[in-house]
Amino acid sequence: MSGLRRVCALLAMTVGVAAAAQGGALPFGKDWAKDARLPLPYGAGLTFYSQTQGYELDRLSVSLPGLAIDPDQVGIDNRVHEINVQLDAWLFPFLNVFGIAGEIDGLTRVDLSNVEASPIPLGLLDIDYTGEVYGVGVTLVGGNDRFFGSLTGIWTTENLSGDFQSDAEALIVTPRVGIHDERTSAWIGATYQDASETHQGTINLPVVGGVGFDVELKDSDPWNIQLGMETAISEHWHVHAEGGFAKRLTAELGATYRF
Repeated sequence: MSGLRRVCALLAMTVGVAAAAQGGALPFGKDWAKDARLPLPYGAGLTFYSQTQGYELDRLSVSLPGLAIDPDQVGIDNRVHEINVQLDAWLFPFLNVFGIAGEIDGLTRVDLSNVEASPIPLGLLDIDYTGEVYGVGVTLVGGNDRFFGSLTGIWTTENLSGDFQSDAEALIVTPRVGIHDERTSAWIGATYQDASETHQGTINLPVVGGVGFDVELKDSDPWNIQLGMETAISEHWHVHAEGGFAKRLTAELGATYRF
């Protein structure tokens, strides 16, 4: 069983055991919410996500003797498209836990054309990859009948395949503040993303032929701004949209069935 499936199975088992033990009475501590209207405790959602950002060179080694590369001379861009499913449960009125599993399609372009120390032109290194992404997360939320604040933390890892040996993982933390009524909420927030990619393989260069490389990349700027909205079409169906801007551009659209 892949790590992706293990995350979903573990979360489903945890929710199922908790629900059985309480006769389906999640979330625990309902009385703490007093008269507040709580969402249905379980959710199964589908999300489409896209991201474009710059990367920094954390490490690069190339099997050309005597070649030292200045990171400031390397330009790196990354774009990612992702579709994932999410299972979640409100364990308490203020605490939601979730697992995600999905498919990712990415392209990282490393521009080495400005490396002055190279005796030959290095040009562009395109790293095209696909694979599985999976992770776990938690959201803390609090507020009153008009305003709310939340803090979400997510850890993800990716099982990638492509022309090279590739791995990626990310830690994401998102604080939000917003307004809401019984059906709709809107918010502004910020996202901190600590992401890293490692790629190893061989590229063909003019004159010298096949050259091995080992590169590790990280976010050039971990923070961006988020704006979003969610609405309950019915008691069971919720849809949301969120966009991010500044150094990293993101777009997210999703639907969740609550039960």
